[in-house]
Amino acid sequence: MKLSQLDRSLFGELRRDGEFTMLGKATTTFEPHHRVLTYLTEARYVAPLSQNPNIVAAIIDAALIDTIEVPAHWGILVDADPKKAFIRIHNALADQDFYWQRFPNQIDPSAIISPQAFIADHSVKIGARVLIEPHATIHSGTIIGDDCVIRSGTRIGSNGFEFSRDGDTMIQVKCAGRAILEHHVEVQHNCCVDRGIYGGDTVLREYSKYDNLVHIAHDCDIGARSSITGGSIIAGRTLLGKDVWIGPNVTLSNGLTIGDGATVSIGSVVTRDVAPGQTVTG
Repeated sequence: MKLSQLDRSLFGELRRDGEFTMLGKATTTFEPHHRVLTYLTEARYVAPLSQNPNIVAAIIDAALIDTIEVPAHWGILVDADPKKAFIRIHNALADQDFYWQRFPNQIDPSAIISPQAFIADHSVKIGARVLIEPHATIHSGTIIGDDCVIRSGTRIGSNGFEFSRDGDTMIQVKCAGRAILEHHVEVQHNCCVDRGIYGGDTVLREYSKYDNLVHIAHDCDIGARSSITGGSIIAGRTLLGKDVWIGPNVTLSNGLTIGDGATVSIGSVVTRDVAPGQTVTG
């Protein structure tokens, strides 16, 4: 989509046209093909954003635009409050199926789905030999690979938690991404896996395993063969490498990277990246 195709009531001024395929925060990890519209409120972020090859357009603060040098290849929107304009544009596009197109459910005949489970009426794909137990909920925008197990009470593809303050009110940021489970994933009882928000996906890689009462927030990417044990919370946009072990009742802050083979011990609260192979406690 081109910036010039957007509803002009959603932002202040179109300064330079550009074409984008999704919206995203600068802290999000993007696929190579993503062409991202983001927002810019401070001059110190110009350099790091300029080095991100996925960024092709930005909504820039009206008080800032004439004081900085913007990359020549960027499309530019100008607004007095870039973050609010970003959310307005995102919410409008989320209602238009901009990020992905709805499709009729695709359920492999070999899947075993309890009559007491809830499957949304569109945009769900369930692979071969999948088991879905009673009272599990599968929301639209969920892709489940072959040989996965979804235990009772678990919700896959639920709404992420993203709000923005607007004076005395709070604006909901709509969830426009998906939840993708690769092959041989098992999610135990009463877990919640949120779908992505800004068009990206929450991804549980092959053979990853999830104990009871685990929460995987929006836009997380959990590496192959990783194990997350009971009561753990993985906050939004967190990336786990392969073969990671997360102990019981661990909390990982948002936007972290946990390296391949890392171990996070029981009850830990992690607010910094963890290196590959490292063990952290406390």
